[in-house]
Amino acid sequence: MQDVTDAARASTGVAMRWSMQQARRAVLMFVAAVAVLGQLLAPQVSALAPQQSIMMPAYSYPMQGGNNQYWNDMANVSSKMPFAVVNPSSGPGTTVSSDYVKALARLDSLGVKYIGYVKHGRQTRNIAEVAAEIDRWYALYPNVKGIFFDEADNHSSGQKTCYLANLYNYVKVKHPGSIVIHNAGTRFLGESVMPYGDVFLNAETSAARYLSDSYYDLNHPTATNFEKNPANAHKMWHVIHSVGSSNEQQAQVVAKARERNAGWVYTTSDRGPTTPAEEADPNINPYNDSSTLLGGLAGLGSIQRGNVPVGAATPLTADCADTFGLKVTAQPVPTPAPAPKPAPKPEEKKKDDKDKKKDEKKDKKKPQPSKKRQQPTMRKQEEGPNWTIIILIAVAVVLAAAGGGGAWWWFVGRKRRHAKNRSRYDNTMI
Repeated sequence: MQDVTDAARASTGVAMRWSMQQARRAVLMFVAAVAVLGQLLAPQVSALAPQQSIMMPAYSYPMQGGNNQYWNDMANVSSKMPFAVVNPSSGPGTTVSSDYVKALARLDSLGVKYIGYVKHGRQTRNIAEVAAEIDRWYALYPNVKGIFFDEADNHSSGQKTCYLANLYNYVKVKHPGSIVIHNAGTRFLGESVMPYGDVFLNAETSAARYLSDSYYDLNHPTATNFEKNPANAHKMWHVIHSVGSSNEQQAQVVAKARERNAGWVYTTSDRGPTTPAEEADPNINPYNDSSTLLGGLAGLGSIQRGNVPVGAATPLTADCADTFGLKVTAQPVPTPAPAPKPAPKPEEKKKDDKDKKKDEKKDKKKPQPSKKRQQPTMRKQEEGPNWTIIILIAVAVVLAAAGGGGAWWWFVGRKRRHAKNRSRYDNTMI
């Protein structure tokens, strides 16, 4: 009798262990399914720039008025390059260069707008000096279409952002219609500076690093929502040097730039700095020699002629002092006046009058409503089914069934099994 009892207990224990294993298996499968479903339904961090175009940093002196290979190569791709940044002397210089006048006039005739170079040393240069240099650009080269601010601090926040915001508004107010570009050479950490720029150069590095370093990917923790938005592709500019002589690698770089939402690109075979020591060497300039790949860049199918929507002066934040006293305020959006209705024709007016009289007679014949005040009825808006919960429940049921019914048997039939095993135990005691 004792053996029977032990056998019954052992059988019960085995059944319970089996059912618990099945329950755990079903729960694990359910959790895994929810995780997979979450991945499928989660928004993918992939933004393809709708269009790409060339913007070139042209830092080579135009010998013979630009009648040399560097400037001739620029002219040959002008149909795909609407903008170029020019830099006569780390800025405009103090006097007009006749060579630059000729070279820039040629660019103008080809539809290439030039942007003037100005640096401010990571927002540390006296801002009044920077403003004076901006004005000198427009005085020496009146057809300049904007300012390229170099050496921006990518940790722009607080007073760093305030510095750039004041420069942005200075250009917009003093020289209306101008483009403002900020170059940090890497990703701006945060979005506080984004209202104060038309274009941001947020990637400047070698081809090898650009293709291998995930830092520039949009799923990197430092990537901002502004950067991920395809609608902002025209505000992102990636400049990649040291491509070498490989058209294949150049195509890979441009495709990667599009994947990273850069609407503006420039690649060059010219070698740039790859170490901190080389970055500090002013003689290593990847933009002063003609790229052997420039024609191939313009010939890529993704490259089209683009444009930069020019922003307006933007109000400063409450904690930012108005350095230049510009008093920029938000511009109200004008509401278009409704179009005037045309006067009715005499025939139509007579017809309307007749219809109106007929309607009045009908209203008189209708019984008048009771003067007793009626309480408005409130009807609760019906809500649609919660499909998320329905899907998860369905998945749970399917997974439980797939587990051999063990999970269901364990959670629902536990009392039944207990009673049955108890009865079997009692029988063995008789």
